[in-house]
Amino acid sequence: MNREDLKEGVYAGLIAGLFFLVIQMLLMALYLKTSPWVPPRMISAMILGKGILSNREFNLGIVLLAGIIHFSVSILYSLILVFLIRFQSLVTGTLIGVVFGLVLYFIHFYGFAMIFPWFAEGRNVVNAFAHMVFGGVSGFVFKELQISYHSKMES
Repeated sequence: MNREDLKEGVYAGLIAGLFFLVIQMLLMALYLKTSPWVPPRMISAMILGKGILSNREFNLGIVLLAGIIHFSVSILYSLILVFLIRFQSLVTGTLIGVVFGLVLYFIHFYGFAMIFPWFAEGRNVVNAFAHMVFGGVSGFVFKELQISYHSKMES
């Protein structure tokens, strides 16, 4: 993986991570009729402990900690995806990204749940969909940036 792939992977992770948050929080409120602040609390509880899960209200510190964790992991996952799709087409890379996102859903809500039992509560269609969107957006953005970079280099 070259330096440009790494840079594009970081951008893809940040953009896909933002898409993930917006979709997840909106669908939590609209579709599941629950507080959109539950996911940030679940994430922050990995460090702060499960005691913060009893409240479902907004808390700036909890949201900031969750954001730091979320975007760090989003970048890491996108860089893993970059390694898998860097030689694929835009369509193939995007589709692999969607599948990659679904795999992440199972890792998070079944694997992590063995260490952090409250993650089992997040097993739902909203989180599965948000993870698939994350993977698809990450793959798409990376491939678009990669194509754009190579086009500039050829001109």
